[in-house]
Amino acid sequence: FLADIKSDLTLFQDILDELSKIDLVHNDPKSDCLVLRIKAELSKKPGKGEPKRKIIIFSEYTDTIKHLEPILEKEFGKRMLVVAGNLSTQKLLEINKNFDASEKKQDNNYDILLSTDRISEGFNLNRAGMVVNYDIPWNPVRVIQRVGRINRISKKVYNNLYIVNFFPT
Repeated sequence: FLADIKSDLTLFQDILDELSKIDLVHNDPKSDCLVLRIKAELSKKPGKGEPKRKIIIFSEYTDTIKHLEPILEKEFGKRMLVVAGNLSTQKLLEINKNFDASEKKQDNNYDILLSTDRISEGFNLNRAGMVVNYDIPWNPVRVIQRVGRINRISKKVYNNLYIVNFFPT
């Protein structure tokens, strides 16, 4: 039993050593892939009779949002709205004006909404035609709630909605 525990500890240390060599915080292939895919999607011409597609990126974790924010901001500048904590009245107004198709006064200041699950319920975000699940929550209902933000019965904006799920390799 003790030999197995020592073997496990050695294996665990080997894994930690390999991870530190890779330095995934600074060399993050997942975020690199995200940036590439978003650039490709945002560069597409809108479908006939459709507006330019906006994108919502969800993560369960505030730390993940804070990790992605500077990476995406570097690529997309101020065209990204971030929700990673409390929702001020001003931020709620910005979300609605930029992502809710039924909002009377609409703005077009943002192409990307990067958020925790804080807004995965009760928001109409149907001016976005794509949801990116940067992580997959344990509860599958949460994924359905995220998708439900753009799949609104009350107001169809796009003929096709896109759901992108990132899975670990």
